[in-house]
Amino acid sequence: MKILALDLGKFNTMCCFFDTKTRKHSFLNAPTERNYLNTLLKKHKVDLVVMEACGPSGWITTGRQVSVYFGLVPRQYQSGETDRNGRITKRGNPLARTILVECAWATLLEAAYGLSVSVVEKE
Repeated sequence: MKILALDLGKFNTMCCFFDTKTRKHSFLNAPTERNYLNTLLKKHKVDLVVMEACGPSGWITTGRQVSVYFGLVPRQYQSGETDRNGRITKRGNPLARTILVECAWATLLEAAYGLSVSVVEKE
């Protein structure tokens, strides 16, 4: 299993690549730019991404606050007795949200690929 640990900073991101089979690791100091980190994720095929992208310590105490930090909470429209939820706010950390979405897509694609392979093998 290949693991990528990211420490997201405002200008630079420290990346640590670790291979559990060979027990080797390497470090990379990368600019905190969405395009560069997307290229990095595509170039190095990783199985797990661990990320540290938090603000001031101690302010996150609930799951709702984590969602707010990443900007994954729905917009709320309220008028009188009408309450309606809209799309996500996208007000949080855009780079961290991008990495979460890329990991989710990779997981879905791998699951779909594994499902198609297992169906073909059973037939």
